[in-house]
Amino acid sequence: MSKLKISALCFFAMALGAQSASSQLIQSATNQIEVGTYPQEISKSFYSAKHLVDIGAMSEEEAARSAEALPSADISGIAVGDGDKVYALSDQGLLVYNGQRWSMESSKKPEDITGLNPVDSESLRGIDVGGEVYASAKNADGEMAVGADNGLFIIDSDGSVTEIFPQDGSRSWAPTGVKGVGYDSKGNLWFCSPQGVGVSKGDGWTLFTGEEGLPYNDFTCLAIGPDDKVWFGTKIGAIRYDDSGWHYRQGQRWLPGDEVRDIAIDSKGNAWFATDEGVGKIGFVPMTLAEKADHYEELIDKYNRRTEYGYVLEAHTEVPGHFIGVTNHDSDNDGLWTAMYGAGECFAYGATKDPEAKRRAKQAFEALRFLSVVPVGGEVVQQPGFVARTVIPVPEEGVNSDKNPNFDRSYTPRGMQRNRGSNDTLWKVYYPRWPLNKDKTYWYKTDTSSDELDGHYFFYPQYYDLVAETEQEKERVREVVRNITDHLIRNDYRLIDHDGEPTRWSDYSPENLNHNHDWYNERGLKSLSVLSYLTVAKHITGDEKYGEEIVRLMKDYAYNTNAMVAKIQFGVGSGNQSDDEMAIM
Repeated sequence: MSKLKISALCFFAMALGAQSASSQLIQSATNQIEVGTYPQEISKSFYSAKHLVDIGAMSEEEAARSAEALPSADISGIAVGDGDKVYALSDQGLLVYNGQRWSMESSKKPEDITGLNPVDSESLRGIDVGGEVYASAKNADGEMAVGADNGLFIIDSDGSVTEIFPQDGSRSWAPTGVKGVGYDSKGNLWFCSPQGVGVSKGDGWTLFTGEEGLPYNDFTCLAIGPDDKVWFGTKIGAIRYDDSGWHYRQGQRWLPGDEVRDIAIDSKGNAWFATDEGVGKIGFVPMTLAEKADHYEELIDKYNRRTEYGYVLEAHTEVPGHFIGVTNHDSDNDGLWTAMYGAGECFAYGATKDPEAKRRAKQAFEALRFLSVVPVGGEVVQQPGFVARTVIPVPEEGVNSDKNPNFDRSYTPRGMQRNRGSNDTLWKVYYPRWPLNKDKTYWYKTDTSSDELDGHYFFYPQYYDLVAETEQEKERVREVVRNITDHLIRNDYRLIDHDGEPTRWSDYSPENLNHNHDWYNERGLKSLSVLSYLTVAKHITGDEKYGEEIVRLMKDYAYNTNAMVAKIQFGVGSGNQSDDEMAIM
């Protein structure tokens, strides 16, 4: 398939989770597994020409020529007409999109477009339900549902009005502020109000609140597609309900603006949104997992790599939702993120034997290996096997340039002392936190944490088993793993920094895990980690001494028992997802 283009003008977003497969696994004649396509959710946002100029996405001349820039971004209504033409009502007038270009619609008036007005005023003429009417919808039998400030009403074909009080088991609602109503293809009536969402099924109702998974309840509108997916607009994002449950779509990953004022569905099931910042579209396209991987690989290679080693890490943009002024800089977890990315490339090569996957996996290995090599013989003395967090290249101006990370006030002795006093009583105060390597080409960051080691030990066995094919390649892995593991064993399972003390978080020692109150909540996860490290070392090197260490830690210090409770919870809101991440690795 063609690459999905991501630009400042039309921002596409892809959901991380694939939906159910549309075709089964097939055994091909070449004995390879062919995987079916999945309906992949994708979004596209249209912004005003003025907005695109203001954020620096394009010049005024480019915006004026752009086929997809909106004349105005203040959109109050949206509808789909014949041929899936999209009509949007803006503060500048009626806009139309023909699938290629937005333009002002001069041949029609807003009242000519079915669906631009959520209320069928003509059918409601002479009928008083009390209060403001927000929405109406008719079913195949001519029955009309009306959502109003005062409640939910049904108007029969003879004009009789019945107020509806939905009941689900022991719950009975008297809805008010009903902002959306609609009938699905089965004739079920849906409504949304501050009380929640309701759907009639036969003679009964099903009611949804936050307890049933409803993400939010400040509704603005409702629309139902030909596939019976139900979309709800809210003051903060959009919500979809389908057979798989509730799906909340908020932020510029999905929509140009958070305030969803109207929704329309085209014949293909694409949802179109009128928002306070432009027009949005969310739909599904057939895609294989390989195509999805290609899409993200292209973005990673373009935006998420740093230094000649290609460390993979987060990127920052000057304008949310747009690839404008994209930058990246070192983080405490460059090793971890690169390891997790690299493991994925190892799996890709193991499954496909794609040489590009091997190249990327090998690049990740060399980047991680360098974090073990860069401290050797440098400005300060480090024990063999010490692993750096990350590196920063020394610029041409030299070590005294303003880019020297040690000049950052948080890394000065006074700054570190301040951090210990205000944030972390166990925070280390020592200098330099960013020593130079041997040839003064890199600063490397010390005080390496346990999550970094988790990443390294997660990656190395995948690379060793799935990618390293020659004896030379495998020996390079053995050397790295042996050095790090021997460092830990030699220092009673502590990663020792150049000050002779363990780093803040890389202390796996039996004494502290089992007998120091400051470490009791780390006991389970760190016991699990160090047993995993030793298992990896035994597997890769074949040295039985690592197996003997496993037995010793279990028999003498109950590390296997500790690992049974890998995470201690401290109540609602106290969870740390990075702990889950480390435990899974």
